[in-house]
Amino acid sequence: MHSLTATPAVVTLSREELLYLMQMLKIPALPGFSVPAQPETPDDLQIAVMAGTERALRARGFLRVEDSRATVESALLGILGFCARPARGLMLTCAKTGGAPLSAIYLLSDDLRVKHASGDGLHSFALMESDRAVVDDVLALLNLASAPGGEVEAWEFEITGRDLLAAALTRLNTAESGEATLTALLNRGAREDEVRQLVQIMHHDALASAFVGVWPGDEPGFGIIETAAAWWLLLPLGRAGNSVRYCVRAADSGTVRDQVFRLAQRVLRV
Repeated sequence: MHSLTATPAVVTLSREELLYLMQMLKIPALPGFSVPAQPETPDDLQIAVMAGTERALRARGFLRVEDSRATVESALLGILGFCARPARGLMLTCAKTGGAPLSAIYLLSDDLRVKHASGDGLHSFALMESDRAVVDDVLALLNLASAPGGEVEAWEFEITGRDLLAAALTRLNTAESGEATLTALLNRGAREDEVRQLVQIMHHDALASAFVGVWPGDEPGFGIIETAAAWWLLLPLGRAGNSVRYCVRAADSGTVRDQVFRLAQRVLRV
C-alpha cells in the first residue's frame, strides 16, 4: 500500500524537471511518457539545462543534495514510483480545434488513484479521492454540452486506432491536407462517400475532439468529435489483425456520457 497522505493536492513539474527526475531514479518511462533515447539538446547546452533544472528542484524543495548525494522528496518519490508501475489506467486526450492537446492518464491500483496531466510543457500529478472522482474529472475535461444528435445513419470503416487518433486531434484547414487524409483512408479500403463525410466532420465541422482509452491498451478505446450540430462517437467494433473496425454515429451528450461510464467500468469500480 502506498502512503501518500502528506502529498500536496497537486504537484506540477516542468517537462525538464520530470525528465531529470526520471533519469535520476532510472525510470525509463511512465504510461504515456518516456525519456528520449537521444538527448534533445547539444551536450554543452544539456549540461547547463540539467544544472538549472537541479537548482529549480532544490529551490522548490523537491530535491535535496547533501555530501554530493541527491535525494528526492519522499512524497514525490512515492508518486513517481507508483506512476511507473500502476496496475491499470484510464487515458484521455482532448483538444479544441486550433488549440494544443491536453492529455490526462489516471493511474490506478486498488488503493490509489493518481492523475497525470500534461500540456504546454507542464506535467501535473494529483491524488484522486475515489473512482467516481476520476470519472467526474474525465467528464469535466470533456465539457459535455447539450448538442442535438441528428437522425444520421451510422456507417463503418476500418482504420488503426493510432491513425484515427491522429486524424481526430489534428485540425487541417487546407484542401490539400483534407485530400491527403481522404486518400489515406481510401487506401485502407473505405468507401469514398463515407470517408468524405468523415473528413468533412473531422477537418471542417469539428469544434473539439477527444480519445478515451484504457491502459494497458488491450482493448481499443473510442473517439469523440464535437460539432455545432451533434456529438459524433467513433466506436470500436473489433480487431482485424492490427486494424480496428469503427462505427461512426451521431449522439447526444447523454450517450457520450454513458459510453465514458462503460469504458471506465473496465478499470474502475463505478
